[in-house]
Amino acid sequence: TSCVRHGGDTIVWTEARLARPTLVMIARSPRIAQLLRTHFSTLTLEPTMPLTQPLTGILPVAPTPFHADGRVDEDGMRRVIDCMIDQKVDAICILANYSEQFLLSDEERALLMRLCLEHTAGRVPVIVTISHFSTGIVTQRAKAAESMGAAMVMMMPPYHGSGLFPAPQGIFEHFKSVNDAISIPTM
Repeated sequence: TSCVRHGGDTIVWTEARLARPTLVMIARSPRIAQLLRTHFSTLTLEPTMPLTQPLTGILPVAPTPFHADGRVDEDGMRRVIDCMIDQKVDAICILANYSEQFLLSDEERALLMRLCLEHTAGRVPVIVTISHFSTGIVTQRAKAAESMGAAMVMMMPPYHGSGLFPAPQGIFEHFKSVNDAISIPTM
């Protein structure tokens, strides 16, 4: 692992053996957050919001609303996205643990990813959580997120239950597969 400092404000941890740096953590900085707000406010709104510098500031996880019968509330999801953007967040993370990612079917995940990315329409960067214990599935999710306009993907190391963890080389290969398949950053 290596550490990169950007103007003394941002610390990015990367895996040096990968073809391009893979983001693991960014420290907060109000100065960089203001620069990003200024930069992004001048961009034309497009479905894709590429990252031109490290993210910092307020990057909340969007909760997934459901109807009483368990169906995903699509209009509610649009309201969640609009509310977060109205509150001046710096980016939005979707499909994470707080978003009930483990309760969603593959079809619901695809629906929510498309809905959130299209509805955000480039107003802020969107970070799509792609975590899964299968390297093939996480890589497919990463490709889909990038193709739909995600600014970044976020993933956890594969987890197989209590006491069942892959060897360090397996974790490296899991992340490397995603890194090699996409050109957007991985957190």
